[in-house]
Amino acid sequence: MSERIIQVRENNFSSLRGKSTHWEACVRTAFTAQNFNESWNTFIRHIDERTLYELGTLSDLFETRGAHSTIDTNEIDSVLNRITELREEIRHSELPSAENNVT
Repeated sequence: MSERIIQVRENNFSSLRGKSTHWEACVRTAFTAQNFNESWNTFIRHIDERTLYELGTLSDLFETRGAHSTIDTNEIDSVLNRITELREEIRHSELPSAENNVT
């Protein structure tokens, strides 16, 4: 899990300042030290407030990027159609061409 989070961060936010690895060390320790026959406390005691804050920040960052990085295909088609229409309007207009404007 940690490796995937780091990979996504590097792939999408390589210029991100403050690339803390505190959360990663805590999560690794929690999983490594966890005895699955023990209580939840043996896991969660390794997860401090800073770890929760950093993971929350990364989650918000990934969610925001995901929400803004995709454009609906219908919207893309609409923009492309409008560009085509504008090009046709320009071709059929009575505007002088760039070649005719050379002095």
